Amino acid sequence: MLFRSTNRRATNVHVRDRGRFNQLHPLLCRDFLRTERIAANACGVFKQRLAWQSSSAQSSE
Repeated sequence: MLFRSTNRRATNVHVRDRGRFNQLHPLLCRDFLRTERIAANACGVFKQRLAWQSSSAQSSE
């Protein structure tokens, strides 16, 4: 799901069932990346490269 907030930034919302085991995974990942700057930066670079590759692939179609 993709929503637009009042500040016009895109927001990606993940919906999970309460009490399910996988409910904790995104929270644990978020908390890890908030405390580990090197890992957070590496993840950011990885996501930017994926976005660039995706946009490049779409523009060549």
